[in-house]
Amino acid sequence: DNSECGDPARPICKMDTGRCVGCVQDVQCQPDERCDASTLTCIQCNTDAECSASGLVCDEATQRCVACTRDEECAMGVCDESTNACVACLETGDCPGTTSCDVSSRTCVECTTNANCTEPGKRACNTADFSCVQCVNDATCPSGERCDTAQNTCVQCLSSADCVGGGTCNQGQC
Repeated sequence: DNSECGDPARPICKMDTGRCVGCVQDVQCQPDERCDASTLTCIQCNTDAECSASGLVCDEATQRCVACTRDEECAMGVCDESTNACVACLETGDCPGTTSCDVSSRTCVECTTNANCTEPGKRACNTADFSCVQCVNDATCPSGERCDTAQNTCVQCLSSADCVGGGTCNQGQC
C-alpha cells in the first residue's frame, strides 16, 4: 500500500517485496524521466546519447541531463561542476589576456581590484561595472585633488568650498 511509503523519494510500495521505491513503471516518473529497473528510481539518463537531442550531456552520478560535467563539454569557458553550467570563468586563470574573473557573476571583466588596473591614468577599479578608471574616491586621486565619482575623474574641486582662498569651483577647476 503506497500510503505506508512516507519518503517523497520513495513513494511507491513494491508489492512483491513490501519495499518503498521511487518507481516501478515509467508513468510514475516525471515526463522527461523513466523508471530505471535496476535501481527502481526515476532517472533522465545513463549515457550522453540519451541527452544529446537536447544538446546536453548525462551526469552519470545524478543520472540527470545537464549542460556540462567537465570543461571540454563547454563551447566557450569552463564547466562549473557545482551547477553543471558552462560559465566564462571560475578563477582569473580562466580569462583571456589581462582580464580578471568576477567570481560572483562568473564573467571575465577588466578588473576586480585596483591591482588589475596598471594603465597610466586609470589605476582604480570601478567595481560597479568592473572597469579601470582614473578614480573611485578621493583616496585614489593625487594628493589635494578630489574624485568626481559621476565621471570617475580627479579634479581640483567638487564645490567652491574645495577652493583655497575663496575661489569659485567651475567644472572641477578653481
